[in-house]
Amino acid sequence: MVLRYPLYTVVFITTLVFANMGIASASQSFYELGLVAYSEKNYDAAAALLLKAAKHDEPGADYMLMRLYIESNGVGRNKKSGFKWAKQAAENGVAQAQYTVAGFFLSGTGTEKDLKQAAYWYTQAANNGHHLAYYQLAELYSNGTGVMMNADKSQRLYEVAAGEMSVFAQKGEYSAQNQLAWMYENGLGIRKNMEQAHGWYLRAASSGYAESQFNLARLLSNGDGISENKAQAIYWLEQAAKQGFTKARVLLTKLQPQNEVALN
Repeated sequence: MVLRYPLYTVVFITTLVFANMGIASASQSFYELGLVAYSEKNYDAAAALLLKAAKHDEPGADYMLMRLYIESNGVGRNKKSGFKWAKQAAENGVAQAQYTVAGFFLSGTGTEKDLKQAAYWYTQAANNGHHLAYYQLAELYSNGTGVMMNADKSQRLYEVAAGEMSVFAQKGEYSAQNQLAWMYENGLGIRKNMEQAHGWYLRAASSGYAESQFNLARLLSNGDGISENKAQAIYWLEQAAKQGFTKARVLLTKLQPQNEVALN
């Protein structure tokens, strides 16, 4: 049984215990206790403890605060706070934070849209080995978004991305499986192969990844390179729609009459 103490009690006790410690050891202790609170889903206490650790520049605290505010784990989704902590973690060299900040700048989430900053942070993330960043950079160079259009550089990045996605897809990462399927479907950095696309979409979809469920249904609904199967397409759309995937709901209404759509 996990005991949950009120937030003020947790912070008061930890502050009292660490009052006579040096700054470094105290901040590390706040960070470690914050991780424990996070793992126990006591998110308010985790946020309070991680904030104290972050004030003393404890590595990792800013990244965990980014996760708390972006994932909306009990503390309330806050895009501006999420961006603030993601930016700080990115500046401290955290690859995932760099990738996240790039996406914020690309979409204008939590900050003003800035395509050059998006390209900069995707580059930093890629330089730190973030596998998804290679694909995003390839897209930017292909379209001339935030950078000078460069087809050769885009192709090289697509090829690197395909190799990276394959490694992480084999390890079971759903987002990589979905991205690899997309690259097979569209021949990006790898030879077009609809059977491979179908197989990787199916693998991620079967694990509950909503975007892959939608993409698999999309292929099945029009028989693009595989056998058409609208019944299966409807099944996967229903699974994705139950998870709130809006595009799945839209396509589902097109494949069957409105009065037959049941998403409980």
